[in-house]
Amino acid sequence: MIRINLLPVEIGREKNIIQLIVLISIVVVAILGGMYYYYNKNGNLIEEKKAEKIKKEKELASLQQVKKELEKQKSVEKRLKRKYAQIDKLNKKRVGPVKLLQVVAKSFDGSGILRSPEGQIRSISAWLQLLENPGNMLNLNGLALDYSEVANLMSSLKSHNEIRDVKLVTSQKKVDKGNEFISFRLECETRF
Repeated sequence: MIRINLLPVEIGREKNIIQLIVLISIVVVAILGGMYYYYNKNGNLIEEKKAEKIKKEKELASLQQVKKELEKQKSVEKRLKRKYAQIDKLNKKRVGPVKLLQVVAKSFDGSGILRSPEGQIRSISAWLQLLENPGNMLNLNGLALDYSEVANLMSSLKSHNEIRDVKLVTSQKKVDKGNEFISFRLECETRF
């Protein structure tokens, strides 16, 4: 059967235009719906990233505060270590000469008797005139009746653990009021 369209051509076109408009509006609504879904999904992601960034910034600020406090503590620790080192140095300077005099006194007492750490007692004829302690050095100036007494004094000093490297710097024979004696100068390293 053959159909004949008796309607004017313009009415058929209007129907096509309405269909086209409906189709375009459906596509536009679908596109807008997809955009809304995409925006909503990414908008939440953006909000999450912003919240994470704010959280990280707060954490960074608190860590920087901790870092400043740690640097303060380190500077206080350095200062205290310097002070303790200075106190130790002062204690060594205070105690060192006393120990040094004890070692020299153990070597020989005022009666002219030389004492070695092993307990051997020998008569000695040597006397100290000057004892200096610059740094870790010990300088001894004195008088002895002969060279063997100077050697005995040197060996007595060498026998102590606190004194090492005993060196005879000078020794001269001198005469005073008809008496001969040896003027000597000894240098030693100390462990004080």
